[in-house]
Amino acid sequence: MPAFTLAPALSAEDALNLAAQHARYLHNEATLQEPKLSYYPLLGTAFQVVARRGPARKVAGARMFAAVDLVSGTPLVMEDWTNSEQSTPEGAILLEDLISKARVGTTDEAINIARQALSTKLLGKLKLASMFELSLIALAEPLWKPNWCVRTHTHEFLVDALAGNVVSRSLVMAER
Repeated sequence: MPAFTLAPALSAEDALNLAAQHARYLHNEATLQEPKLSYYPLLGTAFQVVARRGPARKVAGARMFAAVDLVSGTPLVMEDWTNSEQSTPEGAILLEDLISKARVGTTDEAINIARQALSTKLLGKLKLASMFELSLIALAEPLWKPNWCVRTHTHEFLVDALAGNVVSRSLVMAER
């Protein structure tokens, strides 16, 4: 399976601003270091809607895309990734380094998680009388998702380079 790399939607400056807002919320006025770009491995899936009957016929042939975090099993419904660059980027976190933490056992299980997430999204738009299937048309393993990492002397902020979500962890607590 080919590897694809998603381009960051947020710049380093955007990530620094988001991390600074989050730091102020935590009452952390420390100096933020320069953001570093890293890439996290996901399983990218592409499906085509096969309509059987009902309102699903309106979307027959549509393509839908999702990615699954192979460590947590969390699905992410997303835009088309198939035109992304085929490469393994600098700053990639290798799946082999995460494999001891993996909760999703097989690629087939991850594909089913993606299929369920997309089915739920599609059912939200269509009536329950719809009958459809999602036919797998493409896979990318890994699909490299960009994240910005911004540090202070007490905290580390991970900024999702696609959506701008920020999570933080205390480095002081992590050292204990």
